[in-house]
Amino acid sequence: MWEIYRIENDLDNAIGYGCEGYQHLNSATVKNVIANLTAAQKATLQQEYNTHNVTGPTPPACASDHSQGIAIDITPPATSGSTYQKWMQMASDKSLCHYIAGDQPHFALKQYLASGVNCLAP
Repeated sequence: MWEIYRIENDLDNAIGYGCEGYQHLNSATVKNVIANLTAAQKATLQQEYNTHNVTGPTPPACASDHSQGIAIDITPPATSGSTYQKWMQMASDKSLCHYIAGDQPHFALKQYLASGVNCLAP
């Protein structure tokens, strides 16, 4: 998301990384894809920017659970109310932890998180 934000806003998307062996996105390709998004898709993209706080000068990717290989994003078929709470409980029972409130698809492996982390964060 950080790189896409930087490309969309004509900022250098290859600076600030400390990730070893990282292959950056192609700016022309990203701009072409963004140009062809519907208004609803662009609104969703903006929401993702806001959710992931990507506007800063340093990308979060190198320090994320994902880049460490301990997290995945899973979007269940139904993501609201009690159905989502049941989904989070089932994931927790299988050693997956949903501990970032507001980031519904984010699940990390419990064994790599600090003890006492709330794995049912809303």
